Amino acid sequence: MGQNNLRRINRAYERFGVTVHSPVPGTFDIFFRTNIAPSNSWFWIARGLPNQTNFYIAGLPADGAGFFRAGTTNGLDMDTNGVTTAYRILVGGDETLTNDFDHDSLPDAWEIGFFGDLSQEAAGDFNLDGQNNHDAYTSGKDPNKVQFLLIFPSNHVSSTTVFGHLTLLGGIPSYVAVLVNDTNLANASWELFTSTNVPVNLSGGDGKYSVQIGLRGRPDAAAATWLGTEMVLDTVPPTVVVTNPGSLVVSQPLLQLQGWANEPLSRVSYDITNAAGLLTNQTGYVTGQLVDTNLDNAPSDGPGRKYHGQQPCGQAGLQH
Repeated sequence: MGQNNLRRINRAYERFGVTVHSPVPGTFDIFFRTNIAPSNSWFWIARGLPNQTNFYIAGLPADGAGFFRAGTTNGLDMDTNGVTTAYRILVGGDETLTNDFDHDSLPDAWEIGFFGDLSQEAAGDFNLDGQNNHDAYTSGKDPNKVQFLLIFPSNHVSSTTVFGHLTLLGGIPSYVAVLVNDTNLANASWELFTSTNVPVNLSGGDGKYSVQIGLRGRPDAAAATWLGTEMVLDTVPPTVVVTNPGSLVVSQPLLQLQGWANEPLSRVSYDITNAAGLLTNQTGYVTGQLVDTNLDNAPSDGPGRKYHGQQPCGQAGLQH
């Protein structure tokens, strides 16, 4: 059991910060007792996430003094209840899992397992799902099931790394996982949640991909929420041929281009140069597209969508 020095702290408030100083990174459990008399028990009051060293402690008495001890765990000595050797030495065995240090009708072990500390109350609704924490406890439900929205800038991409943006609606995620072309959720590799912009690697070459992103709370058995979408990776630029205007345009405020492409276009960009200088990657506008269904030798991408040879692609407007 790793530990910091036993430290006495005079408290004037129910909330304050505790910093763990350890030469070895890990996951820390924080224990508390009001005095060091042999008959006085230690209480488990917080568990950090991996490598967390700063704790904002809540739910402690508002007066008096207390002592803290930090126990480390590498995860190998946890039992099925999620308690460690440090817990068993300082607090006790399984019979102590019903301890309720802050007297809120939520066992400390359950509260710390889902929330990380004793800051929640029985009447609170942590994930805003309409069920309070006490009801979640008595019914065996996860009180921190995360709800979120998932948005990608586009489902047709040219980069092998894309980012999904998450909007959190309820609950607080601790871990995130990404599955690509894999419907078996048990294969998920969970990592610490650090950002609402989640990178997704499309490394299997051009084609269609099934992408799922999952969020969950602290416990390994926490209820995970998954959202997904279909994406197409296309790293080969399309062939685009301009057929109109057919000659060099010297001066014109708006260029109306017509031509063909070997696949549908979602957008167009262009470079322009003249005596005033060079502008690159300017935005053009696709004003209309048609698909040539008369090309019988064209490969099909669904009914009525054939791409080969010279196909009308409507008009694109370029203005600067």
